[in-house]
Amino acid sequence: MSARFKSSRGAGFTLVELLVVIAIIGVLIALLLPAVQQARESGRRIQCTNNLKQMGVALHSYMGAVGCFPPVFIYDISPAAIAANRNDWYTNGVWMLLPYLEQQQLMQLYKPGIIWYQNPPAAASAVIPTFVCPSGSKQNPITSGEPPAAFFATLGLNIGSTFGLIDYVFCKGVTDAWCLRPTSAPPRERGMFNVNLATKVADIRDGLSNTIAMGEGAQGPLWKMTPNPWTPAEQTGALPAQLPATSSYGEMFATNAWAAGQPNIPTLTSQGFYVTTIAGCTRDPLNRQFVTHSMVDENNPAHFTQLGQCYSTINGGTDRTSGFRSDHRGGGNFLFADSSVHFIQDTIEFRLPTAGTSTVPGLPSTQLAGVYQALSTTAGQEPNSTFTPSQ
Repeated sequence: MSARFKSSRGAGFTLVELLVVIAIIGVLIALLLPAVQQARESGRRIQCTNNLKQMGVALHSYMGAVGCFPPVFIYDISPAAIAANRNDWYTNGVWMLLPYLEQQQLMQLYKPGIIWYQNPPAAASAVIPTFVCPSGSKQNPITSGEPPAAFFATLGLNIGSTFGLIDYVFCKGVTDAWCLRPTSAPPRERGMFNVNLATKVADIRDGLSNTIAMGEGAQGPLWKMTPNPWTPAEQTGALPAQLPATSSYGEMFATNAWAAGQPNIPTLTSQGFYVTTIAGCTRDPLNRQFVTHSMVDENNPAHFTQLGQCYSTINGGTDRTSGFRSDHRGGGNFLFADSSVHFIQDTIEFRLPTAGTSTVPGLPSTQLAGVYQALSTTAGQEPNSTFTPSQ
């Protein structure tokens, strides 16, 4: 019996050996986990790229049917609308693309002939997979349990307070101004999309492959808001980091409701309501730490209701438009006007174009656009040979 007992002990594992095996397995898992996470992120980035390509197909299908690309928003300021006191915001470019994204049934719920917030809640709350970057961490749809929607619920509008979100936004160029005559914006700032702007292929003189049509507009609590656009002081560290905008409903964060038919307005920002929208610009650096909110200053008739000049904040304007931002590390995906999609690193050359009219402290009065800004305009005729497209 003694021999059998000794033989049985010799065939087993000691506690030390078991702990060594467990430690080795733990090390192997620690080594493999980053590779697994990287592979998953690579797959999510590919899916994000495919979503943007579908948006590109829809844009060109719309252009082929109508003869131009859709405006980002439609504001009716016709004499008849003014006479009937109906000058207001109606529809947006996302709605116009729905039939070309196989969303005809959803399109039937929507009435483009009425003010956008008079549409039914069922239309606005839909979540469309093509609009969603899988790397995002936001709640979708957003409901009144989140600060932006909680505030919106207090307005009591017919469209409700539950909104499906979109992670891909139209490119306005460098300008952050919302103007009813966007062609008055200087070519060095003007992009493919703006209010009532119907861009044709012939208008994109920089070339379709050199012009950004859409980019990522990440959202959710990780992307906090600020009322202030970027200034050179942020780059030099002379000023502290921007503080996120807050309200009694909680801390606001980037939120792009795809059904929303207008930017924010001063009446609501004065109450602490800050949101982004379905358009972005290159006025701020890519993936800036805090996101500038989007707002049209309807209190400034000089450039809006009176069809005056289209002044960005570079030139003393008072509107706001959010910059592009992505949940992919190191940059973001962008759809170009030729329907190609490229990943632009957030280290791309950033330089705001000026022509002796800058009112931004610390910004040179005259300088050419950086590569990032050059790619966002349609007819700036800037040299952007330093940009190397990547998939």
